[in-house]
Amino acid sequence: MREDWVYPGEAFEKDFIHRAEQATVEAIRNATEKVLSKMQKDLKVDVAGFGKKISIKYPQMWKRMKKDWDRKFSEMQVDVKVNVKIQEFGTKGAKKG
Repeated sequence: MREDWVYPGEAFEKDFIHRAEQATVEAIRNATEKVLSKMQKDLKVDVAGFGKKISIKYPQMWKRMKKDWDRKFSEMQVDVKVNVKIQEFGTKGAKKG
């Protein structure tokens, strides 16, 4: 993503970086929740592979759930957690000093 879509400001100032990180978190969270809603409410299909992860990490639980997985997936709550750390901006901005 480009930093100039977030907010005007000096790209190397901590406040600007924090605002850019927060805006990016919100954009990713909104897009992810929109896709999850489509999968769960409209399609009612786990196209992202959550079931595969469960089958690997919790095989006993998966044995009980796999038969009716798409229905269970469409009804379950999925918490979206996003963490963004901006490491560099490229050429925009200038260091003072």
